[in-house]
Amino acid sequence: MRHDPIDVGLGPREKGLASPGPAAMPRVVDRMTRPAVTVGPDTLAATAWATMRNRKIRHLPVVDARDRLIGIVTDRDLRRIVVDSEDLEELARALRRVTVGGAMTARVVTVRPETEIHQAAHLMRAHRIGALPVVAGDSVIGVLTRTDVVAALLDVLEPAFAVEAAPRTAPGGRR
Repeated sequence: MRHDPIDVGLGPREKGLASPGPAAMPRVVDRMTRPAVTVGPDTLAATAWATMRNRKIRHLPVVDARDRLIGIVTDRDLRRIVVDSEDLEELARALRRVTVGGAMTARVVTVRPETEIHQAAHLMRAHRIGALPVVAGDSVIGVLTRTDVVAALLDVLEPAFAVEAAPRTAPGGRR
């Protein structure tokens, strides 16, 4: 099974339409988390949950035996298993028998490393998702999270606010 990628394509800079000035927008490759922590579709939900908890992450790209992206599983997907369980014994059994393949989302929104951060942010907002697997060809090379996007946008915006907040002096050095 292959994922159904939704890709933003090339931005103005990649098409040669924007001039990369000092405040050029960062690209996904500049901010993504790498390497991507991935799981296979046969990974038990309990194992995926433990991986997320131990790594302090909430999204795991799901790859096939050839490391091609086939889906993504999130902490929300795994929590649904818990919510659907009637009691703790059933929950324990469910986590031992349900695989990531049964809980993952197969229609994955992805970006390429050269995608600009603002394009990735628009995708995340439009699709109401918290992370985008970063793919080069068929390989997952990283993950861009909401936290990565916010940090990149702050890096772009903060210098503008720092200049604006600096005290202004009148000609002759007086305020």
